[in-house]
Amino acid sequence: PNSSREGMNSALIAIGGRSDALAEPAIAAARRIGEVVVDHGDTACQTPDAASYIAKVRAHQAKKAAGKGGGGGAVVAKAKVATKAGAKSAATPKPVKAKAKAKVKAKSAAKAKSAAKAATKPAAKAKKRR
Repeated sequence: PNSSREGMNSALIAIGGRSDALAEPAIAAARRIGEVVVDHGDTACQTPDAASYIAKVRAHQAKKAAGKGGGGGAVVAKAKVATKAGAKSAATPKPVKAKAKAKVKAKSAAKAKSAAKAATKPAAKAKKRR
């Protein structure tokens, strides 16, 4: 019953967050249902109030659409546009991606260093055994 309640609450939020036309009936349903109580055990997890969360999602989507000029679809299309050599990409890289790439590069370097160190160990042990 616990996961069912949580799933139904999440479904209501997803439906209401889909479009303006679905938001009104979903918010009305969430108000009729009221607070959904889910026992998350000994964790800090909380069950969101569907009505307020739907409003929050719709506000975020409106802000995102206003800032990006029409929504996520246009941004994806821009990213797929082929660019000439040396020209900047239509979608500028985000700093987070650069940090993630640097982190992966650092891990690769650490693995290579570890592998090189491991490769020299058997030779050192063989010398000691003589």
